[in-house]
Amino acid sequence: MSILARDWAYSQALAAPAKPVLVALAEHVSGEGRECWPSVSRLARMTGYANGKCPARVF
Repeated sequence: MSILARDWAYSQALAAPAKPVLVALAEHVSGEGRECWPSVSRLARMTGYANGKCPARVF
């Protein structure tokens, strides 16, 4: 996890549906801050969104 990525994600002015997904993605950024590969099902669990709704919120 990159603390810088997480802090950056929290500081973004985003609407409620997008922000939890961004924060969840930030929790999975590599130490170098270059990669992020959580599964859609993991994002769904972390954000509380239904599995089919997460991709629409990411893209």
